[in-house]
Amino acid sequence: MRRALRNALRIHLNRVLDYVHAHLEDDLSFDRMTEVACLSPYPWSRIYSAMRGETIVATSLG
Repeated sequence: MRRALRNALRIHLNRVLDYVHAHLEDDLSFDRMTEVACLSPYPWSRIYSAMRGETIVATSLG
């Protein structure tokens, strides 16, 4: 079960990372990233930070 959940979350994460890197010149709002991830804001921010070791803002600025 844990492996399946981790894989599913990785799919959401990769979708957002691809979006961020493809739209670095655009205004990257948190709300848009949650739409791309297909998750609500609070769980998405916690999942992202846990899996990446940094916040969404740090990724989009870096």
